[in-house]
Amino acid sequence: MVFYVLLVALALGSAAFQQANTTKEYLGKVVRNQALAAFTNGNSTMKTINATSDASKEDMTIFEDQLQNNQTSTVVTEDDERFQDQEFAPDFSTTRCDRTQLTHATKSFCADRFHMDMQTISADDWCVLENIIGPYNDLTLCVEMVTNLVGCYFPNADVQDLFLVIHSTYFHNCSEERQFEDAPQSVVLALTIVPVSLIPVLVCLVIRRS
Repeated sequence: MVFYVLLVALALGSAAFQQANTTKEYLGKVVRNQALAAFTNGNSTMKTINATSDASKEDMTIFEDQLQNNQTSTVVTEDDERFQDQEFAPDFSTTRCDRTQLTHATKSFCADRFHMDMQTISADDWCVLENIIGPYNDLTLCVEMVTNLVGCYFPNADVQDLFLVIHSTYFHNCSEERQFEDAPQSVVLALTIVPVSLIPVLVCLVIRRS
């Protein structure tokens, strides 16, 4: 009886071992096929990325020329009487906003230039409006011009994120109200001890008069 049980166990074990080998070989083929497909897709993706990168460089060169020549700028500043006229507002309803190009262009042409300008100003003067109003105004006009060139409305979420980074980098210690420093510890102790020491004297005077 025991012999038959052992024989059945050996048969089941052999079948399981063969099934495991078959499954392992099948999985190996699947993994190799997936790796080959991934490699092929990766090569095609890299070619696409390279082609896109080359095209992007050409677009950015043309874009930089347009920005420097200021030929397509539709920026209307606050000093212009048309500032609040809706008819002079740019219409991008027929174009598609290129957010990738917007992010890259605002950083390359506007933010980097602003960083360079801020490096020429002492960090102690970053909160002085007269010192930073020029670079900040140039940054705002540049960002608005770039936004219009890529067919996006100004302001937008990407522009807001850029200005949040700028403010958190340079103006996080600035405050509208003047921060007063604490009085020296010796002055605080003197102003505290003198009134407290007068309390027993006043108590004695009250008791004597009563």
